[in-house]
Amino acid sequence: ALRSGSRLLVVGAGKAAYGMLLGLGQSLQVIDRSIQVSGTVLVPEGTINGQHDARIQAIEARPAGCNLPTQRVIDETLLILKQVQQLRSEDT
Repeated sequence: ALRSGSRLLVVGAGKAAYGMLLGLGQSLQVIDRSIQVSGTVLVPEGTINGQHDARIQAIEARPAGCNLPTQRVIDETLLILKQVQQLRSEDT
């Protein structure tokens, strides 16, 4: 459960991740403002086509149609893992 003062970290990857991020945006509007929202979502090039929550970074990290990891995917994934490792027990 989200508690006042906690953090919500949103992470994701893949061609459907951006659509899910857009859907999540509506829910994020009603979250207690004392909860720190952040995160990173990795998507294929050409996927970002809407207005998402600015607290969550959306990165076009690989060419569309290419499922092999690029160096950028690897680098950004390592940064995501660092973010996840910094979560506390009261965070989500």
